[in-house]
Amino acid sequence: MLSMYNASFQDRVDYAARVIAEKRNTSCNRAFDGCFETDDGVAVVLALWQRAQKKPNGRLAQNFLSYFCRVTFEENLRKYGHIQNVAALAKQLRDTTQAEA
Repeated sequence: MLSMYNASFQDRVDYAARVIAEKRNTSCNRAFDGCFETDDGVAVVLALWQRAQKKPNGRLAQNFLSYFCRVTFEENLRKYGHIQNVAALAKQLRDTTQAEA
């Protein structure tokens, strides 16, 4: 079974982008879930959104909101959407969670 828990931020973004672009069923896909469960899921979603915006007519952009709650996504976009370096945001989110633990 593919595990995304130890994968790099970029590997998790790339895998999730493939799943979404191919419109795969994720109901039993732990690898897909794992892309968002390492305390930086918000940054993964933002990276996917940024990638989707580069090709607004592409499959990733077309399928994007089928995989995420629109309300939560829009809240996070308002909060973090101005950040261009989402990999740095991902590290900050992980570090903050570890510091609070």
